[in-house]
Amino acid sequence: MKQWPKMLLCLCAVALLSGCASSQLERNKQVVLANARAYNEHDVAGLRATMAPDLRRRCEATPDIQVRSVEDFIFFAKREWVTFPDGTLTVERLVAEGDRVGVFGRFSGTQQGPMGPFPVSGKRMENDFCGVFRIEAGRIAEIMITWDNLSALRQLGHWSPDEEQSMQIHYLEIVSPDVEQTCEALASAHGVFSAPVPELGNARTAAIAGGGRIGVRGPLRESEASVVRPYVLVDDLDAAVAAAKAAGAEIALPRMEIPGQGTIAIYVLGGIEHGFWQR
Repeated sequence: MKQWPKMLLCLCAVALLSGCASSQLERNKQVVLANARAYNEHDVAGLRATMAPDLRRRCEATPDIQVRSVEDFIFFAKREWVTFPDGTLTVERLVAEGDRVGVFGRFSGTQQGPMGPFPVSGKRMENDFCGVFRIEAGRIAEIMITWDNLSALRQLGHWSPDEEQSMQIHYLEIVSPDVEQTCEALASAHGVFSAPVPELGNARTAAIAGGGRIGVRGPLRESEASVVRPYVLVDDLDAAVAAAKAAGAEIALPRMEIPGQGTIAIYVLGGIEHGFWQR
C-alpha cells in the first residue's frame, strides 16, 4: 500500500507533462493560423509578429524567390497582394508534432496584376497547397511549402490544355559517343540517316512520325554527357520558357537561334532535359 502515493505522483506527473505538450502543439497551430490571417488581411505587423526575423523559406514552386528573413517574406507577400488583391489562404487541415505544424490548404484569388512574365488575366484561380512550418520561440522560423504551378497557369489562362494535348516532338536529339552504331540500331525504324548537318552540331538525321526529325550527334565538348533530349514544337518560345520556369524548371540554355532551322531553348525539370523549338 505504501507504493500507491508514489504511483499516483508519477501518474499525475505524466498527465501534467502530456497536458503541457498538448497545449504547446495547440499554440503552435494557432501561430500558423494567425500568420494566415495576417496574410489575408495584408497585415504586415501581423506577419512580423508571427515570423522569426531570420525566417527561412523553401519552395520548389518558386525556385527563384529566396526568403532568408521576415523582411524578404514581406517583400514577396506585397508583390502577391498586387497580383492577387483578393488573395486568400484557407487552412483546411493542421497536424502538429514536436516543433512542426503540417498544413494543407487552398489559395484563391483573382489575377489583377502582372505575375512575373504573365500579364493580367482577370481570371480567378483556386489552388491547393501543402507545407510544413517549424515553430521556434512562438514564431515561424522555417517554411517548406509547395503547390501545382501548372494548375494555376491553366486556370489563369496562361497555359491551355488544348495546347498541351497537341504537343508535337519536332526534334529528338540523341547525344552519343557512338554515332554510327546508334544510327545503325535506329535505321530499321526510322530509315536511312542523312549526312551530318552542320547547323545541328553535325547530327545525322532521319524522319519520325508527325513530321519531326531524330538527330544523332557526338558530344560537342568533353564534358557533354550522353542524353536523349526531345524538343517540343511551340508557337511562342518566350511564353513556353516562362511557363516552364514558373513550373520550377531550370533554364539550361536560353533562346538561341539555329540558322535555317529555328530558335530553341533547353530546360531541366526533375533531372530530365527538355527542349522547346520555334520555327
